[in-house]
Parts: sequence; C-alpha cells; structure tokens
Amino acid sequence: MGRALDRTNVCVLVSQLSYGGAERQTTILLEQLAAHYGIRPLVCCMSPILEPFGQRVRDAGCELVYWDRRKSYELGRVFYLRRLLKKRHIELLHAVHYQAIAYGWLARVGLPGVAFLPSIRSTVYDPSTRKRMFYRTALPRCPVVIANSLSGKTWVEQFFGVPPERIEVVFNGIDPDLLSAAPDRGAVRSRLGIPAHAPLLAFVGKPKSHKGLHTLQRIYQRVVEALPDTHLILMGAGLTQDWARESFHAHPQVRGLGPRRDIYDLLGASDCLLLTSFTEGFPNAVLEAMVLRVPPVATKVGECPYMIDHGEDGYLFDVDDDAEGARLALQILRDPALGRAMGERARAKSLERYGTDIMVETTLRIYGRALRETEEALVARRRTG
Repeated sequence: MGRALDRTNVCVLVSQLSYGGAERQTTILLEQLAAHYGIRPLVCCMSPILEPFGQRVRDAGCELVYWDRRKSYELGRVFYLRRLLKKRHIELLHAVHYQAIAYGWLARVGLPGVAFLPSIRSTVYDPSTRKRMFYRTALPRCPVVIANSLSGKTWVEQFFGVPPERIEVVFNGIDPDLLSAAPDRGAVRSRLGIPAHAPLLAFVGKPKSHKGLHTLQRIYQRVVEALPDTHLILMGAGLTQDWARESFHAHPQVRGLGPRRDIYDLLGASDCLLLTSFTEGFPNAVLEAMVLRVPPVATKVGECPYMIDHGEDGYLFDVDDDAEGARLALQILRDPALGRAMGERARAKSLERYGTDIMVETTLRIYGRALRETEEALVARRRTG
C-alpha cells in the first residue's frame, strides 16, 4: 500500500500544531509515513502556531506551509489553499478536525479530482446551527470519513448523518517516545517535592466544562480525607498553579503544572490516573497512562469502556459519581501491589491493541479507498456529463 502512494501528492491540513491529542497523533502519523514508507506529505497549518510539533514535522522531511490567522474563518485562506492544491497537483487532501475540514471542503470546490478525507477526532463539539448544517451537508458527501474511536463513529453517524459504511475507525497509535519512556519515579517526585512513597494521583486535560473538574475536586477531597498524604498533579494547558490554588483552596499537596514536555515522566511517576470527563472520544491520557503502567480510574464515556477492562487493568465509574471514583482510586492507592499488577496488564494490552503500525497501515488503506472512490466518481461524472 505504501508503494502505491509513493507517486501520490498528499496534503495534510491542520489548524495548528500546538499541544493536543489530534496534533500529536498527526505528527506521529507523518513521522511513521516518512520513516517506513518514504511518504512525506505537504503539511499545511492554518495558523503560525507551530510548537511543539512543527519541528518534528520538518524533521520527518515534510514541507510545512503556514499562514497568519486574524480570525477563525477567512475567505482569503480558502483561496490560498485552493491555489496551493492546484499548483502542487494534490491528489489527496487529509483534513484533521473541524476547522481544517471546513477550509479543505471549501478549497476543494471545483477540484473534483482531489480526494477529500476528513478526520474527526472528538465527540466534544456543539456547533452553531449554521456550522452544523455545513458539516451535515459536507461530511455525508465524502467518500470516507475517519473517526478515532468506536463511540466517535456512532456520534458522526448520528450527529452529522454520515452513512455508517462511509465511516472508518482508526484508533490512536502509541507515540514511539512513549514506548521508550522509562520514568525515574524517585527523581521525578524529588524534583516536585513529593515524598517517594506518598500516594500520587494524576490528571491530564484542560479546564473545560466537559472534563468534569468539579467531580475531580470532590474525588480528591474524599481521597485526601481517607489518605491525608495523597498528592495530586494537574497537567495540561490552563491547569496552572494559580488555577490549582483557586480550585483546590490552596491545598499544599495539589500542583498545577500546566503544559509539559516531560509529561510521560510525570505521569509515569504517578500511582493512578483520574479521568472525570462527562464526554470523550478517544482519551490519549488513558492510553498513555496504561502504556506507562499507571492504572486509570475513568468515567464510562467515549472509548473508555473499550480501553479499560474494569478490575483488570483499571476501573470505570459513572459520570459525576465522585464517591465511587474515590473508592476505586483508594483501592489502588492503598494496595501498591494491586496497582503494579493492573499496570502491567494495562501495558501489555495497550501494546497489542494500539500499536502505531496498526494506525499507520489502517490510514494508508483508507487513503487508497478515498483515492479509488474519488477516481470512480470522477469517471462516472465524465460519462454522464
């Protein structure tokens, strides 16, 4: 499949290359396409926000084009992208996430020979009526749409009206850097001022309403009442020390660390990951924790019930049930041997199910399908025209 695409001009369109699951997974895909198949797509970024993944994209040998952004939707950027598609003779345009999908769809108007492949990487989206009408018009007309979870596939079908046979699932792949990560728990904890044997909970996310941060606060309160020496680290954009101080009443054992490049070290030094979301697609933090042998305690949302075997490699609890979430977290914190055993099972299952090679090979197969079906539609159009 990789050889069949060597001569195909592929463009990957993203809205930005900052911290985020979609950006990380796109970067991993580009790196693996280049390393193992010699495929180096043109990468178009619709803003100058290129860190931290822009350099990795360039290091993979991909040309990176970006332009200034003054507001979310600018017609001039549509025309620029359209000219670029024509000039570079692009045959396949892979648009990652909603804004890129909108720009890609509009830029492709009048270019029927360009196969358009949208990737939807979240079920957390409540567009305006106008935007929803646009996506309900555009997405069902694509030859194929990628979702990154089984729950995401169902959501794309129900929310946007895409026929199920046109939706393909590509699970997130494991970052090769994650596979080689070997956190030094003692050193990491020492750096943070956390005792080596103190119970340590971790949370990765952003301060958004669907992340269930009020549930997180209540869970921690219950846990620390039972185990007073329990610490909590918060990682992600917006989860700063100032935010943590205000949200957790200046509790001295809660640290807001913000976005971190050493997130694998920090997560790997923890005893348990908490995920308290009301809704999710494919939560990367859960996969990362499991690969790092850190058992998750997560709400029964999105892909979590598929990723986690309850009681074997993690725990699941109902949304907003902070009493149950705390009880399950305490089982792990009070029994380190249980946590280690669950962590080993979590890593073994994750490596088998979410290998990066599976993600890349599936994506290549879908590239082939999109190209083939676009060509067939173009031939049929010429016959009837």
